[in-house]
Amino acid sequence: MHSVGVQSAPLKTTSVGTQLSMGSLKTAHMRSKGIQTKLPLLSVGTGIISPLASTPIKGPGCRPSKRPRLELEDEEESDSSNEFHKEPLDSTYNPGDSVLTEESDISFETQSTHDEEKYIVFESCLKQLFENCPVCKKGCNLQRRRMGTYVAFTQRCPHCSYFREWESQPMVGSTPVGNLQLSAATYFTGTSFIQLEKLCKAMQLQIFQYDTFRRHARNYMEPAIVHKWKMDQQSHFQHQLHLGGVVAVGGDMRADSPDRHPQIQKFLRERSVTQFYDVWHFEKGLSKKLEKASHNEDCDVLKKWLQSIKNHVYWCATSSSTGPEKVAKWTSLLNHLQNVHVHEDPLFPKCLHPDHVSRDPSKWLQPGSVALHKAEKILLNKRVLKDVEKLSHHHQTSSLESFHSLILRFAPKNVVFPFMGMLCRLYLAAMHHNENAMREQATTSTGQAVFKVVFPKAKRGEGIVKPVKTNPTFNYVRELMRLLMQEVFEDPTSFAEELKTIPIPPDLSAEFPKTPKAELVARHVSHFNQ
Repeated sequence: MHSVGVQSAPLKTTSVGTQLSMGSLKTAHMRSKGIQTKLPLLSVGTGIISPLASTPIKGPGCRPSKRPRLELEDEEESDSSNEFHKEPLDSTYNPGDSVLTEESDISFETQSTHDEEKYIVFESCLKQLFENCPVCKKGCNLQRRRMGTYVAFTQRCPHCSYFREWESQPMVGSTPVGNLQLSAATYFTGTSFIQLEKLCKAMQLQIFQYDTFRRHARNYMEPAIVHKWKMDQQSHFQHQLHLGGVVAVGGDMRADSPDRHPQIQKFLRERSVTQFYDVWHFEKGLSKKLEKASHNEDCDVLKKWLQSIKNHVYWCATSSSTGPEKVAKWTSLLNHLQNVHVHEDPLFPKCLHPDHVSRDPSKWLQPGSVALHKAEKILLNKRVLKDVEKLSHHHQTSSLESFHSLILRFAPKNVVFPFMGMLCRLYLAAMHHNENAMREQATTSTGQAVFKVVFPKAKRGEGIVKPVKTNPTFNYVRELMRLLMQEVFEDPTSFAEELKTIPIPPDLSAEFPKTPKAELVARHVSHFNQ
């Protein structure tokens, strides 16, 4: 008979929901024996399911020895076909043990708990494994207990006193491992628990409460993240930064783009820090001014030069090694717009393009025209010339912009996080970025580079191509899971102490007196009821 709900080939002689030799059930007062293997029989529940074995069966009159009652994390649910006194869990139960028929040749490799595969199993399918007694084949009393994704069934036969307790996942102390692992997977991947909870409720998939998730985060996940980040940071310092000797630091903050703010310039100048400006930010601001000027009816000719001026910004920065050289190339642009290609500055005396006679004289800006006056006012502005001198000729902030975009996946701006939660999410974003920033471009089976066409809003319908990179990896998540399950969860004391060394600043509202809630409620009046 094939066991309902078991994902394996049917055994030769087996009862529904059990893996016992029928011969072992003939001796009433002896514990059934069999071959112990690493078979993780289907252990199922109403949430995240781990493949585990059931407890060994006791014969009539054999009561299981007691062990301390579990400290339930969530509201405990129970139901039973017929009410009876709930027995404590068997203290001799070992989730790694399985009782099999001697004809079975099934074997599995030993796996860590967090590496095991899990399944979603419907409760109706699960109850089929326990509703009938495997000894006398009659109906059994069945009681269920649940804690989040964890479910346990107590099965007792009122006819032959058959008894069994079964758990859907391992327990470490009073904590179901599946609950902790789901919390960790949610946190480490930057997933929102609120969204996960909505998904589970829509599917009637059992899950624990938000308070349990936060307790897991405070006690285990956040200490694990901080420890791994410090270890990774120390490794970078020792093996990369220490050998190079020079560090290029890029930053523009998440709130705005103040990389050319006068206060920041003064702050860095007083500390003898050499500052360069990102070319893209400079070009973006300059292009907006030129585009606005080109809308004037007397400056329509500027529209023909907008793309060329953008290209000239990047060329000045990347082809120059000194600030004065960048300025010389930049100021030559105004002559070039008038079809003049020889310049007075000795650092750049002549344009580098080949000499040619223009076939369309109307494209050049005429001396004394409104268009030339507008262009000169924008291009040769005193502030613009200072900024051009400091344009970065090597490093740019494009990777930093990508990192800021990545942060939004782990810490969206529309969600409020506590200080430690925000810090840990920034650490996770940095781990993901460090692991995947240098991915290569994807190629087809024939070795051709893969591109995709996108239509940015700023291009107004003009498509551009972007290289497609290889799929990202998530090795840092696997390392965090291993650290959590094998070290932090086993002994969180040292990791918690490491977390306490991080100073947590007070809230911004802490410096102001707080009005009592009762007073606020008493003063509350709707604007529509005044």
